[in-house]
Amino acid sequence: MCGLAGIVTTNSAVSPAQLRAANAALRHRGPDDAGVWINQAATCGLGHTRLSIIDLAGGHQPLSSTDGTIHAVVNGEFYDYESIRRDLIRTGYRFQTESDSEILIPLYLKYGPDCLRHLRGEFSLILWDENARRLLLARDRFGIKPLFYGEHQGSFYVASEAKALFAMGMPARWDPAAVTDDERGYRNCQDTLFRNVKALAPGHFMVLENGHRQIRRYWDFNYPLQADLQALAQAR
Repeated sequence: MCGLAGIVTTNSAVSPAQLRAANAALRHRGPDDAGVWINQAATCGLGHTRLSIIDLAGGHQPLSSTDGTIHAVVNGEFYDYESIRRDLIRTGYRFQTESDSEILIPLYLKYGPDCLRHLRGEFSLILWDENARRLLLARDRFGIKPLFYGEHQGSFYVASEAKALFAMGMPARWDPAAVTDDERGYRNCQDTLFRNVKALAPGHFMVLENGHRQIRRYWDFNYPLQADLQALAQAR
């Protein structure tokens, strides 16, 4: 278990203090290490607290591509990462660590947001593409790892827990309607009890680019149609 935090802003500079505050709020998720990264324009920043499991010495995050254009933080585990890693090495990619999280960046470089279709596991992630000025958020297929987001006064915040959003500058306000719905059992997997704070749904990703947000599903259960099952049975 690790902690993630990120900010993209259009009206002020991202400060290291904001990300350090988020990391402090998430320290219980990752007490072994912490890191922050901010781009040169101070329009985007990432924070990470780490629970060391794979590559204890070398798995520091945020991660960066060799050319310094892609930066990412990951919480969780990518299944069968060794096989993916071997395939990427054969294509010429040079890994800097032994961490399973590092496969994200070369997969993104190869496939863009479609890299999520090649990832299985229990994870949440935040990735910043400096060239495209694109923020990518994603959550694993079953929503095992959490990811929350909100927007306030021209800044977009994302983190593993809502209290890290508040530590970075998002107002902490109850949403009376959401509280009432929760008491009645009506709250869905994207709503929270806080005003303007949402959870990214399982099996979904968000792209924030040029001031526009787009949320898309990248995976869902694939149930066969009864007619297809009957045809299969007859063929046997």
